[in-house]
Amino acid sequence: VLWVTISYLLAIIGGWARLAEDYRSEPFMDRQRWTFQSAAMRFSTSYNNVLTVGVSDAGLSLSIFFLFRLGHPPLLIPWSHIRKVGGAGRFMGQRLQLAKAPSIPLRFRKKLVEKIEVARGQPIAQVESAPLVL
Repeated sequence: VLWVTISYLLAIIGGWARLAEDYRSEPFMDRQRWTFQSAAMRFSTSYNNVLTVGVSDAGLSLSIFFLFRLGHPPLLIPWSHIRKVGGAGRFMGQRLQLAKAPSIPLRFRKKLVEKIEVARGQPIAQVESAPLVL
């Protein structure tokens, strides 16, 4: 019971549950994917070495290792909804802002963002700090 409670609380506190409202997806085949990746989200919630990050023509996919998946459905975020915010920090990595949830930061290591851009075949659009609105 404690494991289930913690998993759902992390999804709510970090913002994954909010992202799932707009970006929930069924698992699908990515062009390229990286397992055991890390990200940080709202209120310093960290997903260390439990993420699978994928690139497809449709967008960026995120899923969590099955042991921690409760409350964390797979996500597919369309490329048109993603913007890099500001420059990549040395220790904090690159922050991505999502159009339908601009208050939920999604921060990856800079090297992972570079791999994502190479696999996609083009860079992710960048903004200085203005929210992306559709």
